[in-house]
Amino acid sequence: MSIESNKALVREITEELWNKWNLNVIDECFSPNFINHDAINPQVRNRQEFKDWVKAVSVAYPQGKYAIEFLIAEGDMVFSFNPHHAKNSGDYFGFPATGKEVIYSASSASRIVDGKIVETWFIYDLFSQLVQLGLVKNPWATE
Repeated sequence: MSIESNKALVREITEELWNKWNLNVIDECFSPNFINHDAINPQVRNRQEFKDWVKAVSVAYPQGKYAIEFLIAEGDMVFSFNPHHAKNSGDYFGFPATGKEVIYSASSASRIVDGKIVETWFIYDLFSQLVQLGLVKNPWATE
């Protein structure tokens, strides 16, 4: 696959999965042997666990919007920087909905083989998200 087709795949996933919550995209665009690398959620390793996790995020942020600020690709890797803007209107992993809006940074690096994502490394600003939701206190805040 070309670098441009790999970038197109990441664009499709951003729109269909993260903005429309179309979980079928996981089966279509991710390898059956998919490995998720996520330091915050180390228990989410394979395609089914990833699908379950995405479904839970969709409950918390059903109207969320991930933008694509930029994509960088080289070889079989695509890096995507995706700020997320959403309103928390559903339970968030055991926390009741707050009704608050959040804007936080998210990014991923995905390895693509034969038109399917085989590995992804997610990096996102969970701390900022939790502060904005009022679930943790910012120790650096001056208020």
